Amino acid sequence: MASAMLFHGLWDSAGALVQGKNALIFPLFIIMIAAALTLVVRAFRMTAPRERQFLRDILALRPNTASSPKPNTASSPMTN
Repeated sequence: MASAMLFHGLWDSAGALVQGKNALIFPLFIIMIAAALTLVVRAFRMTAPRERQFLRDILALRPNTASSPKPNTASSPMTN
């Protein structure tokens, strides 16, 4: 979250950062975009394996339908 705020602030103040030198705005934008994409890729690589393991653990807990108890199929005296 902090990095998103940082990049938003840098993007909004790019004109002030280059001190009026318009030729530097385009390279600054390219650098900021590359840094943001690098950060996104690194964060994904750090979190994806853990999230996948959580999903594997959850799916491993699903009940086995072959060994689950059968529902009571005998008719109740109330339905006759």
